Amino acid sequence: MSTPTAAQIETLLNFLEEHRDLARGILRSVEGRANSHRLWESICNTLNAMGGCIKTTKQWQKVWTDKKYLAKKAAAAARRSASATGGGPSTAPQLSHWESRVISIMGDGFGEPQTTARVPAFVEVSSTQETNTISSQPQRRRHQSAISEDRSVRERLYQIEEGRKERELVRNEKLGEIVIVMRDVTDELRLMRQALEVISRSHQNN
Repeated sequence: MSTPTAAQIETLLNFLEEHRDLARGILRSVEGRANSHRLWESICNTLNAMGGCIKTTKQWQKVWTDKKYLAKKAAAAARRSASATGGGPSTAPQLSHWESRVISIMGDGFGEPQTTARVPAFVEVSSTQETNTISSQPQRRRHQSAISEDRSVRERLYQIEEGRKERELVRNEKLGEIVIVMRDVTDELRLMRQALEVISRSHQNN
């Protein structure tokens, strides 16, 4: 079994609610990294002893990373739906229990789009400043165009990365299903071998 049980996910979220610095990945000092390693080892042992799937520490960390990604994606979909309806009732599915908990653990602002700095209000300028401003307008337009292109590239890269993560999640799910099927086949072959051994011994005794 490669998919965590609901009880394992609940236990993981309870643990990360108690250790939010660990959940947010901000234990980056030497002492913090050591504490992070110790905490992940602790919850890994707890989760593996629950009778569900068995995973390494890295694999349980991947479970948490995937949960954060999916919660962030769901929150973004809800915001887009609310914006499309002009603030009316959202048509997007409501956040699930664990998605809401993940967002709560990560804190305010998690999954919200980054805002850019506000442009200052107009100010009065002298005639000399106006002349300089007029002469610098082509350069400013080029600069703004470069900023716009850079923002477009960053957005495209973000979309590519989001798509890659989604494909990776699907691939991991498929691999998990394949592993389960292979285990079932292995169990069936083992049972067949045992049955053949019993039949063989029965013939020898006769």
